[in-house]
Amino acid sequence: MFIYGHVSSWTADGVFYNLKKLEAGDKIVITRGDNKKFTYQVNSTRIYPYDKVDMSQVLAPTNPGKSGLNLMTCTGQIIKNTSEFSERLVVFTSLINS
Repeated sequence: MFIYGHVSSWTADGVFYNLKKLEAGDKIVITRGDNKKFTYQVNSTRIYPYDKVDMSQVLAPTNPGKSGLNLMTCTGQIIKNTSEFSERLVVFTSLINS
């Protein structure tokens, strides 16, 4: 699974504002619409230049054969005269229970 969310807007924090605080070993719990919970463990984080994101890596599970949830948001500095950030932060996780 892959989710790409905003870090912020000009006026408010985005859904992934605190994504940069996650570290290897941290847990993420996702609750589905039917209230079933899925727990993922952070394996690693990586920062890519905004125009050099390896989407084949980002969309693949970090542990082959095991479900994963990878999260991505903007980070770095705002590129002058644009609304783009200079980098992308990706958090790679693996499912530990459901």
